[in-house]
Amino acid sequence: MKEEKRNKSRVGKGKFLLFVLAPVFFLMSCNTGKWLGKDDYLLTNNVILYRALQPKQPKKNLIDNKITALPGNEIQLLAQPAEIAPKAILNYIKQKPNIKMLGLFPVHLWVYNLVDPEKMKEKRLLKNKRIDEKNQRIRTENDTIEAENKIREQKGKKDKKIKKYKSKSPRVFSNEWVQSVGEAPVLLDSTQMKKSALQIAKYLRTKGYFESRVSDSVHAAGNRAQVYYIVRPGKPYKIRSIKYDVEDTTLAGDIYADTAHSLIKRGDNYDEDVLRSQRDTIAGRLKNEGYYAFSRQFIRYEIDTSLMDRKVDITVVIQKYSYVLPVNPDSIIESTHKKYYVRNVIVQMGFNPAVPNYSPGDTVIDKGYVIVAPKGEMMFHPKNILSRVFIKQGDIYQAADANNTYKALSEMKAFRYVSIKWTQIDTTNKLDCYIELLPNTRQAIAAEIIANNTGGEWGVQGDLVYQNFNLLRGAEVLQLKMNGGFQAQAPLVVTSASKNESVGNTFVFNTINLGPEMDFTVPRTLFPFQLVDDVFDFVNLLIPHLNKDNPQTSLKVLLNYQQQPYYTRDILTGSYAYDFNAWKNDHFTVNLFELNLVYALNTQQFLQQLEEYNNYFLLNSFTDHLIPDSRVVFINNTHRLGKSGTSLFLKVSGEESGVAWQKAQDIGSFKSPFGETYSHYVKFDADLRFYFPAFNKYDKLVARLYGGWSNPMKRYGDTILPFDKSFWGGGSEDLRGWAAHTLGPGVSHNSQGVDQIGDIKVEGNLEYRLSVIKFFGIALFTDWGNVWLKNKNSSVPGGQFNLRGDSAFWKELAADVGIGLRFDFTYFVFRLDFGQPVRDPSEPVGYRSVPFTFTRTEINFGIGYPF
Repeated sequence: MKEEKRNKSRVGKGKFLLFVLAPVFFLMSCNTGKWLGKDDYLLTNNVILYRALQPKQPKKNLIDNKITALPGNEIQLLAQPAEIAPKAILNYIKQKPNIKMLGLFPVHLWVYNLVDPEKMKEKRLLKNKRIDEKNQRIRTENDTIEAENKIREQKGKKDKKIKKYKSKSPRVFSNEWVQSVGEAPVLLDSTQMKKSALQIAKYLRTKGYFESRVSDSVHAAGNRAQVYYIVRPGKPYKIRSIKYDVEDTTLAGDIYADTAHSLIKRGDNYDEDVLRSQRDTIAGRLKNEGYYAFSRQFIRYEIDTSLMDRKVDITVVIQKYSYVLPVNPDSIIESTHKKYYVRNVIVQMGFNPAVPNYSPGDTVIDKGYVIVAPKGEMMFHPKNILSRVFIKQGDIYQAADANNTYKALSEMKAFRYVSIKWTQIDTTNKLDCYIELLPNTRQAIAAEIIANNTGGEWGVQGDLVYQNFNLLRGAEVLQLKMNGGFQAQAPLVVTSASKNESVGNTFVFNTINLGPEMDFTVPRTLFPFQLVDDVFDFVNLLIPHLNKDNPQTSLKVLLNYQQQPYYTRDILTGSYAYDFNAWKNDHFTVNLFELNLVYALNTQQFLQQLEEYNNYFLLNSFTDHLIPDSRVVFINNTHRLGKSGTSLFLKVSGEESGVAWQKAQDIGSFKSPFGETYSHYVKFDADLRFYFPAFNKYDKLVARLYGGWSNPMKRYGDTILPFDKSFWGGGSEDLRGWAAHTLGPGVSHNSQGVDQIGDIKVEGNLEYRLSVIKFFGIALFTDWGNVWLKNKNSSVPGGQFNLRGDSAFWKELAADVGIGLRFDFTYFVFRLDFGQPVRDPSEPVGYRSVPFTFTRTEINFGIGYPF
């Protein structure tokens, strides 16, 4: 029996590999050099090689008398020093090979080669000729229609429509369209090679390698070529001394006060990137000291490289302020740099940059600020706008104040255009600041109908949304949503506790969900979150440069009505939260309270079935109870769509429920209006994601680790975590080889088809995202994890979490592999994932490997990336 299962497993894995790799084998059969000319060479790779200065090698295998080839044995002798990274040098090569999926397969080129370019050009010429003839006929008809319309206009009749001209744009899935989504072959160009060698040498000199030499060579095989750029870097020049020459003595104090923190260090390699960064640092610091007119152009470097032993002396020259007289362009006047002060701050409401003349009709003066608006368009209370303006009348000019003001106003959903401009008052050191604001459309209505798939069951849901972006003239956002849906769920089969047989009755949960939702957001701090601000301001004293941006207080209330044949359930939810940005990429949310009141009306037959099923989790979901919780969430996110390089996403949250209620009742000064039926638990979870660049700028490797732990405290009856607060596994953003809510807990087997939940969760995901063509990609993924119960539960055998022994949690991990399709339509990404379980912990030990069968393949639909 075991041998038979092993054989089935091998056959299953073979089928799955064939299923995944068949498209790859098909594409590999394509000829990348299919349409190349006789003297064309397809560039397949650029290689950076390093070598010490050696005698020039003889030319061999000449190509156009410009490119030489190195024998393979010479290439093996070239060594790479550690000081220069090939990755940086490759950026300066003019001609790069075609994009390769996984660094191996030029899929974009294969797509391009599906079409014969010569035949396509012939067809395009014929098609253009036909289109031109049609357009000429249309033009003649339109001339006649325009003449008729003039007569019809005189008679007061409606104009005839002008006919549209035929477009020459290629149709979707036509040969031209296929080529446009592919990539044309990159043909070897000796001129570009020479330019690349010069660019590399120039780059090396900016890094202090003044004696570097770069040559190019090519190794050709058939109609394919690899280009080698041989770098002889020599030794880098190092900084011996740094001096400052401050021509404007008024700046001397500010310049010398920060020299200890200079980016230019004695003993470091000469590096022009460091010099540029130091120039920006000095200019930025002086702008924050009031020098509005100062810029990096007043800073220059004098470099002395004439010293022995490859040493460099650097002189940082701070020049005087210079300007050209309008009456005499040939005269340049020099003077000292001046500190500037803010004379007036004018906030221009309703400013439309598309309208040439701005005509204010209403004016309000508040705390020295002048707020103007066109007549009748003073839409906001001044205090709500001025709370985000950090530029003050009479203050010294600081660029940081302007940047923080722009950021704070831009983060408000109330404005679609924000601009800050400065005007100098004649030849004085006074500035007027103009803050230009164009409000968003105040009200919006949207409707949406979507089909969804939850745990393999289909449903339809619709939303009607109303938004008001300035309800109380304080940039508040009110969102009212009415949602409704129908979900068809699979039958629930209940096993009798008294008889070892299945109960004949089954229930089909045909769920109707209906409910209104209100979300009211205020872009400022409201009571009692001033305490959070006070704590944050205290921390700011200990941690410099700590920001607190875009503070928002939100109140949310929603009602969810669920009707099914055997029960009706109402869930009333209310929450009061505060969130703000801290540092550059960090976000805090403090949820003061969230109350979930669940009221269930069940039929007697349904209650009897639940008792026979003997699952406390399901019983708890269909009894009246209250979940009073508080939550704190911290997010650090450096990941941005389209951003290159390694990035990180981290989310950590902590939550408690019932602790404050319990303490109040224990003291005796508080009585819960809901009696003793409320949840009592603590919960923590962390979600860590890494985004790594892959073999080209379009591909990415994403790794995710997730862990969650909760402690349902035993006060009344059994120790149970609320269903809505529990962890679960499976689904389109989880372990994609399982349907949602069907995995675990532990090694327990889901024989009744109900939702499986737990108190502890461990999960890991690894996904490689490959770009195939411009709007379509493929993802290869694997997921592993499970959920467990913290405490032993007789109704869920094998569900408890253990650190050691035969039932240690790491021995009970489920795993899947799969392939996904990604369709990127710019504004949203539609994905389709096929997940295949490869390890099922609910099976007996020794039989947990899952053979591939299409019946076990889980299909998941989703909008956006899973993580």
